[in-house]
Amino acid sequence: MNRPTEPTAAIALNGATVGYRNTPVLTDVTLTVSPGEFVGIVGPSGAGKTTLLKLFTGGSQLLDGRCTVNGVPFRRGKHNRPHAIAYVPQLDTIDATFPLTAHEVVLLGGAATSRNVPWFSRDERHRATDLLDRLGIAELASRPVSALSGGQRQRMFVARALFHNCSILLLDEPTSGVDLATRAEMLTLLGELHHDGLTVLITTHDLNFVAAHLPRIVCINGAITADGKPADILQTDVLKRTFGHTLTVLDVNGRPVIIDPERIALHSALAHEPADQPAPDRPAPVNDVTAL
Repeated sequence: MNRPTEPTAAIALNGATVGYRNTPVLTDVTLTVSPGEFVGIVGPSGAGKTTLLKLFTGGSQLLDGRCTVNGVPFRRGKHNRPHAIAYVPQLDTIDATFPLTAHEVVLLGGAATSRNVPWFSRDERHRATDLLDRLGIAELASRPVSALSGGQRQRMFVARALFHNCSILLLDEPTSGVDLATRAEMLTLLGELHHDGLTVLITTHDLNFVAAHLPRIVCINGAITADGKPADILQTDVLKRTFGHTLTVLDVNGRPVIIDPERIALHSALAHEPADQPAPDRPAPVNDVTAL
């Protein structure tokens, strides 16, 4: 009797070294992401989170080891860019003054696979409109990018990423620079796309709001330091190993909440205390790990 074959991994790295121009940023990375998984990648600034995503968009290089996307191997030292992958960059890397409308930005998601003519077809324009509608911003189609809020721009770029029927969606800090309500909306949207079968990888600094809700977290700092469920990963020893900083983990209604136990002396605030009154006792400030 034939045994059922295991599905081909959406992304598989084995002993991979990733970097730029023969300079490694990540070393000995072994990671498998199955089709339809939702994975958060966390770590301090400079840890290699964006470098890892850029490996799949042609922005960084595989210097050693092996990497496959949907079973197709990468070539070492080359700028590989699989068609199956779409990428949403950080908002602060985008020139919001560029004179394009939201609809035009979404259409650019198909530029690499569109016909070799200087215009998009009627079907392509309809598809861009349908994606904007799916993401709840159809009424903003003719609005310039500069007139969109941070959350609206994020939805627009997700629509652009989905334009060419990708199976893997990568997002670099998709909840940075937006307010709390927009973060919740973005996470809900990504959950819906994941539910539809899309493989989703996101980087984030926001351990309390974002990472704690994800089904799987991968911690990196030059290499993978931990990989698993939030309840297993968001622990003091793992966070110390990843961020190089001791953090306190509390259990709040069954969900880990991370705080910085150290007090930060705000001397400028103390200077404003009335001279004839002693400064009142202050509790140690609670600092979200997202500031790391």
